[in-house]
Amino acid sequence: VAWFAGPASRLAMPPLPGLLPPLVLGALLAGLAFALTSTPIGARGDYGQWLMASRFYLGEGVPDYRTITALPPAVPLLLAAVRLVVPDPIVALHVVNVILLAAVGIGLYAAGALILGSRAIGAASAIVGLLVTDRFLELFAFGGLLQAASVAALCVGMAAFAAAGRQVRVVRAWWLLGAAAMALAALSHVGTGTVAVPACIGAALLSAIRLR
Repeated sequence: VAWFAGPASRLAMPPLPGLLPPLVLGALLAGLAFALTSTPIGARGDYGQWLMASRFYLGEGVPDYRTITALPPAVPLLLAAVRLVVPDPIVALHVVNVILLAAVGIGLYAAGALILGSRAIGAASAIVGLLVTDRFLELFAFGGLLQAASVAALCVGMAAFAAAGRQVRVVRAWWLLGAAAMALAALSHVGTGTVAVPACIGAALLSAIRLR
């Protein structure tokens, strides 16, 4: 009763301008997800390698010439987890594609919104990253799922550390999220991780200085 007796703003819908950037992001990701899922994967690019790697984590046989443990485990583990729910390997690849596409888009949005403090800039970051440039979408064209996962984790880590530095006190949740994202970037793709880890450490140091 006390809650309902509070200010009317508690029950009011957010203004449309505030909802517009997330709606733009959602529409962008929905359109790109439809394009991805309607494009046949077949034997294109590196998709077959990731299917083979996921077999190792499912306890299935893998050819002796394939050293699965030399691959970063994050994406093969994700694909293995999806295949537990979606047995069809091609459909499972489509599901992982959509998950990673959403992760990249949300990561770009979060980085723009939390680093520069504007949801409109966050939406613009996602649009530029996914539509104006084609580098991120090219990853899905040839099956660069490891790189896509690492880029998404990099963006989330940078955003989390930026948000941590904007607080008036230490908020452990932001620091933990940034550290987890940094670790995930390193466990997704070695090449991208060599850029992501120093970048996230730099962002964390800047936020720590700001807090002090």
